[in-house]
Amino acid sequence: MLRPFLYTFSLLYLFISIPSFVFSQSIGEITWTDSFLNEEDQIYSDRLKFGYLTVPEDYKKPEGRQLQIAFIVIKASVNNANKDACMYFMGGWGSRTLKNLTYYQHHFLSYQRDLILYDYRGTGYSEPKLCSDLGEHVFQNLLANISFPEFEERQQEIFDDCLNSLVQQGVDFNQYGSNNKGKDGVLLAQALGYESYNLFGVSYGTKTILQFIRQSTVNIRSVVLDSNCPLDFPINAGMTEDYAKSLNSILAACANDPTCSRKYPTLKERLLSFLASLDQKPLKIKLPKSRVAYLNRQEMNGVIHQLLYNEQGYGMLPFLLKKISQRKKFILKRIIWDLEDVLKENYNAAGLINYVYDHKAFQQKAVSISQKSIEQYPVLQVFDGYQRYYLEDNRFLLDSLSTQMIQTDIPALILAGAYDPVTPVYYSKRLLPYFSKHFYVEFPQTGHGVTDNPCGDHIAENFLNDLEDPYDNPCMQKIQTQQIVFDR
Repeated sequence: MLRPFLYTFSLLYLFISIPSFVFSQSIGEITWTDSFLNEEDQIYSDRLKFGYLTVPEDYKKPEGRQLQIAFIVIKASVNNANKDACMYFMGGWGSRTLKNLTYYQHHFLSYQRDLILYDYRGTGYSEPKLCSDLGEHVFQNLLANISFPEFEERQQEIFDDCLNSLVQQGVDFNQYGSNNKGKDGVLLAQALGYESYNLFGVSYGTKTILQFIRQSTVNIRSVVLDSNCPLDFPINAGMTEDYAKSLNSILAACANDPTCSRKYPTLKERLLSFLASLDQKPLKIKLPKSRVAYLNRQEMNGVIHQLLYNEQGYGMLPFLLKKISQRKKFILKRIIWDLEDVLKENYNAAGLINYVYDHKAFQQKAVSISQKSIEQYPVLQVFDGYQRYYLEDNRFLLDSLSTQMIQTDIPALILAGAYDPVTPVYYSKRLLPYFSKHFYVEFPQTGHGVTDNPCGDHIAENFLNDLEDPYDNPCMQKIQTQQIVFDR
């Protein structure tokens, strides 16, 4: 879906040029530049405007350390563009936004309105760089022939080493939660000066939007919130239960399909038996470049968990689970190969900080939810590289505002996928009381990120254009009757 690009400035030039204005800029000022993308990500277009926004690391200490937030404005593709702009808020724990520029340049959000993208502080092209090798260390731990408790112990060590290194560099890691990322967005919107803004976010991006709304001093015309993260609940605490319910729903759909049930009889029982066997005999897989991976039960559940994100793969899932249960290593070799870059990208210091800092207030509640979830589905316990660190953390500060609900009359479109394994439906429903003017659409038999679905895109685009009831839409009838088409 996302493709890399080309580039005019070298990284050396970038690192030399940024400090030239860091200390001469005032908070909230913009410095425009020809480009800051590296060679891999570069794209040429007269629709693109590149800039840096100066923000304080700590908003309570504006005289202290300053950061440069990298952003891009994609000018609308039509000549008579609307005066309101769209701001996009990236999902994922600590994921980068601007590297995906080609995708957003052709996104429906940039057809009739200018589209504003920014890398959150501590990610991508924004300052500072936070433990850039963390993802590689996590991936190597996943490949190692160790038990899950041993893996968690190693995680504790590398995360502590990362935070210690940030302290030595003078980085206050408590300033990199979604609250400050939302403040950065508000400051950027103020500086750009559009008449009003439409906020669009997926997954973790929805949490940043909620923080943006709480602190906003600009006119917000509308919000589109897809696959949501509420403020008043510890995200991922019940990850095993959420994953189990998503998986069981798809397996039940197969069991109720005559062809699928005949082709894959007793699939669930065989899968559970295989997963249990991994406690005694982890699966050894040879990877390219003479590497070897050992998958224990939690890691295997983590692989399957990733397969549930996108409903386009549900039809093939029984086939894949059958081959996995038979220890067919060629299937897993390809899956892990495809996931390597995703895992290295997603396990990063910004992600760790978001996970722990944003939900510090729910730490004890999360312990209870997690234990109950694993007790209910012991064989399906899913690997989560951050959770134990979060549950046992004593280094992060408590920010009570980061978990308080908001109340607003901003028109909101709230979207959810019924089979989403990571931001389940009940997450999205927790947002409904936040918005007095909301439309809620639940997509049956759909995974994470429903606006990746053409129908989801269509509903969101229509909503942004007129803010009318999305149920009066032919696409709604289609999604209400859609079924999984299993591999025949």
